[in-house]
Amino acid sequence: MNWFITGGLGFVGLNLINKLFEKFEKKKLKVIIYDSLKTSKKSDLKYLFEFNPTILKYKKNIKFVQGDINNYSKLIKKSKNSQYFINLAANTGVQPSIRNPINDATINILGNLNCLLAFEKNKKLKKFIFASSGAPIGNNLPPFNENCNTNPVSPYGVSKLSCEKYIEFFNEVKGLDCTALRFSNLYGPLSVRKSSLISKVIKSIMNSKSITIFGDGKQTRDFLHVEDLCEAIISCCLKKEKLSCLYQLGSGKETDVNKVTNLIMQNFNFKIKKTYKKKLLGDVQRNFTKPKKFMREFHWRPKINLNQGLNEVVIWYNKNY
Repeated sequence: MNWFITGGLGFVGLNLINKLFEKFEKKKLKVIIYDSLKTSKKSDLKYLFEFNPTILKYKKNIKFVQGDINNYSKLIKKSKNSQYFINLAANTGVQPSIRNPINDATINILGNLNCLLAFEKNKKLKKFIFASSGAPIGNNLPPFNENCNTNPVSPYGVSKLSCEKYIEFFNEVKGLDCTALRFSNLYGPLSVRKSSLISKVIKSIMNSKSITIFGDGKQTRDFLHVEDLCEAIISCCLKKEKLSCLYQLGSGKETDVNKVTNLIMQNFNFKIKKTYKKKLLGDVQRNFTKPKKFMREFHWRPKINLNQGLNEVVIWYNKNY
């Protein structure tokens, strides 16, 4: 089994590689990590090897290639012997996209288009998975699904929506087996470089014994453990039938920021100060999904509940941060 993973040194990429080596015969796995190193380091592989030491015996089956997803010819060359193309490379987050929308569009829209064209060119490739998010839906009334109206409130949401439309074109018009997976708010181990809510809260507590919450903390999110996400990605790749253009993924549970912050705080034995500041531009008030379509087609269910998952990720941070 040959896997080509762009952005493979990131949080999801490392967890996906771990899950591949857990599920499949290790000596038959070949993984190419294609990463620009703009937001990661090659040495980040140490987090994976420490998390799952058995992979060290097979590290020769993991090849690193430094490359940008806007380098079309390099994408073609490096992915040519792979079967599964997982595009995790992205400019992530609402705030960076607001500060620099041109950079966001260059990486997310043009970069993903290059990946799709490379996928089309390489006939050995079987499945293409694009990492989208709930940002294309924006300000709408949850729970969200694939049929919700889209109303992005940030350049990040606009770029992800554009990518979804390209996926739709290549899937339905050109007949390629590709899909966009809308990830909800992810968390889990190997997330030392991740800048989303749960990672920020844990790092803030460990650095300064304080937490800053933007807004009143009543805004809600859908927190999905990365292990459940990786199971979903692999299920898509192994499906014999052609994939739909779009799937919504999440835990199906709505949790507000105050609650998840309090759950994290319970894992520390010292007093933690909370400070509330002005709501961030582009931040939606409510966000959670009901992944009924994916659950029905793939017989998939999120297995890790939030309390258990948070306990485990705090333990990981205590050992690695």
